[in-house]
Amino acid sequence: MRYIIISLTLLIGCMHDTLASNRCLEPTPHRCTTDSVHFFFTDITGTLREIIIPSHYAYKPMTEGLVFDGSSVPGYRSVDESDQPLIPEPATSGYLRVHEEPQAYVFCDATDSDEAFTTDSRTILKNAVTRAQENGFTMSVGAEIEFFLMNPDGSPADTFGYCQACNDAHFYDIMQDLVIFLKDNNIPAEKMHKEVGAGQYEIVLNHADPVKM
Repeated sequence: MRYIIISLTLLIGCMHDTLASNRCLEPTPHRCTTDSVHFFFTDITGTLREIIIPSHYAYKPMTEGLVFDGSSVPGYRSVDESDQPLIPEPATSGYLRVHEEPQAYVFCDATDSDEAFTTDSRTILKNAVTRAQENGFTMSVGAEIEFFLMNPDGSPADTFGYCQACNDAHFYDIMQDLVIFLKDNNIPAEKMHKEVGAGQYEIVLNHADPVKM
């Protein structure tokens, strides 16, 4: 089960629920219901990166932005001008419900002198969506998460075939846990089923706007 949670945690980095309000964004940080806020951004290679800030310090970076060493991340700045601003997008804020205490998060755009940074992956994607709309197209993307359930010795946890029903209560419990996990994290899963390989499973996500996916 541990390996599944790791995979889904990475997935959540590419998903978010739009919240009308988030107590971590208010001027009274002590009202925040989480200990920290994860400021996510993605580099040019698609790697999810984050800066974690204690919630009682999170209001200022949420409203004014924050800075990271752009020379240490592919596609950003050189060593002699390494300060790279990040501007959070409040509409992407949400909570990760992986542990007992929810963890707040928000996605950020890299900027350059108050303008979008040309190699910022979110900016590139937004520009592509805009160009498609200007040409009369609506972009929609879907995703499938495939993973394996393994025994402690590294062997597949089952030998069931494609979409084969399982009469083992343990596996039903795992699937039910996944359903609850996805629902709690506002991940719009369309379906899940057993795949062809031993121990292999698949979760199919609903199609969505590429920037929100």
